[in-house]
Amino acid sequence: MKNNSGNIYVFILLSLLSSFYSIAQSGNEWNKKNAEKWFNKQEWLSAGKSTETAVKYDGFVRTIDTPSSDANAAKVTNSSVQLKPHNSIDKVQFAKEYHANKLWWDKAFAYIKNTDLASLTPGDHPIVGADVFARVTEGPLKHLDSAKWEAHKNYIDIHYVITGREKIGIGPLSSATVVVPYNSTRDISFYEGKGKYYIAEPGTFFIAFPKDIHRPGVEVEGKETEKKLVIKIRRGT
Repeated sequence: MKNNSGNIYVFILLSLLSSFYSIAQSGNEWNKKNAEKWFNKQEWLSAGKSTETAVKYDGFVRTIDTPSSDANAAKVTNSSVQLKPHNSIDKVQFAKEYHANKLWWDKAFAYIKNTDLASLTPGDHPIVGADVFARVTEGPLKHLDSAKWEAHKNYIDIHYVITGREKIGIGPLSSATVVVPYNSTRDISFYEGKGKYYIAEPGTFFIAFPKDIHRPGVEVEGKETEKKLVIKIRRGT
C-alpha cells in the first residue's frame, strides 16, 4: 500500500512538473494572436519602473550599471513625451525581442520618456554602455534618390523624431539585394529593395529589426530639417 501511495505521489509530481514546463514553453511561443494581445497592453509605457540590475546576454547573466548620468540628458519630471508604436511594427518580432531582453528595452523606452530630448546634442549617448545607446542627429533631410536602404545585424533600431518629420521606408530583407557589403565596425550594409513608406512625426516610434531593411531620413516635401533620436539595442540572444 505504501509503495502504491509513493508511486501515486511521484506520478502527481511528475504531472505537475510537466504542466508547468508546458506552460512555460507556451509562453515563449509568440504567435500573431498572443503577440497582438501583448502589444495592445503597451507594456513599455511603464518602462523605467523596473529595479532589475541584470540582463541575460548570450547565455550568461550580465550585471549592468544604473542608467548613465549623461550630462546632456536632463531629466524631466512628469514627462509629457508620447510613446506610441507605429502600426508598421512587426508585433510578433517585437514581442520576442522585448521579452528576450526586457531590461534593455525598458531602459531604452524610459530614456525617451524621461529625457529632455530637445536638449540632447548630436552624437552618441550611452544608456547601458555600448549595449543600449542613443544616437542623435540634427539637420537637413535627404532626397529619396540619395537615401539608401540599410540593415543591421547586431542592433535593433528604435526611430523617434524629436522635432520635424521625415519619411521612412521599411521592407523585408529577404527580398533585398546587397549593394554595399556588411561593415562589421559600423554594423551596417546597404541594399536595393522595396518597402512601404510612412511619415514619422514626434510621439510615434518605429522599429527596424535585423530582418528588415529601412530607409530613414527622407524629406517629405523638400528642404526640410529635423532632430531625430535612434536608440540602438544590441541583440542579446
